[in-house]
Order: sequence, then structure tokens, then C-alpha cells
Amino acid sequence: MDLRFQQDFSKPKKYSVVISGHKTSITVETGFWDHLKIIAKKYNQSIATLISDIDKARSNYCSQSGGDKSDGDICGLSSAVRVFVLHEVLANRET
Repeated sequence: MDLRFQQDFSKPKKYSVVISGHKTSITVETGFWDHLKIIAKKYNQSIATLISDIDKARSNYCSQSGGDKSDGDICGLSSAVRVFVLHEVLANRET
């Protein structure tokens, strides 16, 4: 097993973005941020646009589940970004 501790298991970093005209930040590990950039490029989007899309999907999901964080960490934007990246990587990996 090839574990890349320096990058994939790095300490989370705060990244500032502007989504829907508002400054915000997400805190994710470097590996997630790097894959988010790759995914944004794949879909011909800026990182801010992709995060905005994730935020809209997250907001819809959380409001349907009661608007509180009772459905786990997915209601946090940083967690939603991690889950999105994980799903994208798993869906597109070679078997």
C-alpha cells in the first residue's frame, strides 16, 4: 500500500473563495484541494463556481433534512466538498 502522508494526509488548510458574491472559506486537506482543482478543470469551471454548485446542492439537501446538522457533517461546506471530491474520484477511477 502506497501511503502519501505528506500530501494526502496533510493538515487541513483554509482556502478563501468568493461564491455567490460572498467571501467564504473552506478548510480541507491539500489532497482534496488538488483534486478539486482537477475536477473543476475537467468540468471547465472555476473552483469558485464548482464550490458554489456544491454549496447549492448541500443547502438543498440540508434544508430537506430539516435544516439542521442532524444528518451528520455533510451540512458543513468543507465536509460537502470532501464528500463531493471523494465521490468524483471513486466514480472516475480505473478498476
